[in-house]
Amino acid sequence: HKNHISGFLETKKAGKIFYRSSWERDVALFLDNIDYVESFSLEEFILDYCFSGETKFTRIDFMINFKNGKSLMIEVKPKTLQTIPVNIAKIQSYINYCKSNNIDFLLVDETNRKKLNEVLLCYQN
Repeated sequence: HKNHISGFLETKKAGKIFYRSSWERDVALFLDNIDYVESFSLEEFILDYCFSGETKFTRIDFMINFKNGKSLMIEVKPKTLQTIPVNIAKIQSYINYCKSNNIDFLLVDETNRKKLNEVLLCYQN
């Protein structure tokens, strides 16, 4: 599957990062070139979640800090993978964490990936 590529990428706003898919790479390149993005990280932020009665840990795809002081967490996940029970648990933990910490959350999939520029415009000011 062509989405399953990985590699290292040198960025201005996140330093050297390791991406696990072409989608993550594309989002990282996109964020690196937005003036109003202060910084971002890829899979550095770890959250716990509960699945099948056990506490597990997951890495968030992107944590973005904007120059206006706002933050946004992005999970990059194709729609077909969003309905898998373990991913449902992870996504719910992201949403709960964001609500508790005044951070916005965005789930990026094939329906909104190409519109990311429009979505992020609200963080410009």
